[in-house]
Amino acid sequence: MGGEGDMGEYGDGSSSPPHPDGYVNPFIEPLFDGDSSGSPAWGLDGDAGTWTLPIDYDAVDQDGDTFVISGDLVGDTGDYLPPEASGPDENGDYTIQSWPIESVTDNGDGTVTLNVEIGEYNEAGDGGGPDGEGGPDGEGGHHGEGGPDGEEGMDEGVTEYNEDGSGTTTYPDGSVETFNTDGSGTWTGADGSTASWNADGSGTWTDADGSTGTMNADGSGSATWADGSTEQWNADGSGTWTGADGSTASWDAEGNGTWTDADGNTGSWSSDGSETITWADGTTETWGADGSYTVTDADGNIVEEGQMETGEFHHDDGGTEVWNEDGSCTYTDADGTVSTYNTDGSGSTTYPDGSVETWDGDGNYTYEGSDGTTIIENADGSGSMVDDYGTCSWDADGNGTWTDVDGSTGVWNADGSGSYTDADGSSGTWNADGSGSYTDADGNTTEWDSAGNIL
Repeated sequence: MGGEGDMGEYGDGSSSPPHPDGYVNPFIEPLFDGDSSGSPAWGLDGDAGTWTLPIDYDAVDQDGDTFVISGDLVGDTGDYLPPEASGPDENGDYTIQSWPIESVTDNGDGTVTLNVEIGEYNEAGDGGGPDGEGGPDGEGGHHGEGGPDGEEGMDEGVTEYNEDGSGTTTYPDGSVETFNTDGSGTWTGADGSTASWNADGSGTWTDADGSTGTMNADGSGSATWADGSTEQWNADGSGTWTGADGSTASWDAEGNGTWTDADGNTGSWSSDGSETITWADGTTETWGADGSYTVTDADGNIVEEGQMETGEFHHDDGGTEVWNEDGSCTYTDADGTVSTYNTDGSGSTTYPDGSVETWDGDGNYTYEGSDGTTIIENADGSGSMVDDYGTCSWDADGNGTWTDVDGSTGVWNADGSGSYTDADGSSGTWNADGSGSYTDADGNTTEWDSAGNIL
């Protein structure tokens, strides 16, 4: 109903209401008509540019040119909302985008009067306002169901309304949405995706990658994805899935389900949190709802965490675990990483590159890297490190020393002070209060106080 105009967008960029002399959508029309004979009277006076409404002063956002109105005062248009409205909120109220609000008057009788810049517009259907300004609907995207994924329409679209409240929104990227007053509509995306929906919520969609789907009024639906997998879901939450490689899954409304992958592995899960996987080699893993864990190998040997029965168990991914009579356990991953855990809390991990981590039950830790790096971290907080850059060590109180490979040395203290001597003979000190000194290789010394002033 007319092109873009000077009166098209206000406040936060949402569309302004249609002009009272043009087409008025049935949602907002009751706010224009108001109650001229009541006490207090309210409604829109287009000639005077005033809009009196039965709302509190605090319900008006003059900066945003919006106000909040009870859902009882607007028209019933089903699921359709015009672009100047949003909501409802948890109280059933709607936020309405007004024309620019110059001032707000609290009338003291339960109403407020907005002084608004309505401006001049032609009658509906004239194709635009005077001097080429926009038509009565201005700009603004339709706040409907949006594209095939159910996303809300983009506000920057330009909407053309029909007299029955239906319309078409064209977005800057070329996407087009149509909507009807009964809630039905269509979407054609710039990427070729399409969607259509009916008043009862049923519909179909197609993605640009070739995926297609249907949705039914009861909440059930189905989809065929671009990779060939299919999915079906029911209104009660149950459903099935079949992968392009033959994998399958199904689940019921209570949260229980089963699956099978293309390698022959199978599994099941329950709503209580328990789960079972049976690998193709016959090994079975079970997680109980109580947090227990049990592995049964292909020969029927069982090891339950906590029992520490002896045996060697092979996983489908190539890893193994060995439980020893002393209660220790060794895990070997498929990549060759070997980890050992002892009953006293100690253990070790050896990586494929030869690096080794060890720890004891008291919290002491050592790392020996294949590149010669050694790190020691003791339970009391002390430790040391040796790497390609040099060495350093520290005590439990936070004091430490370091030596670089070039011969530089340094000391740091727990109170924030320290000193260093570089390989070229220069040296420096810093104190906890920020003061310090620097002596260059020629013996020249510069000192500064805690404020950074040179002394």
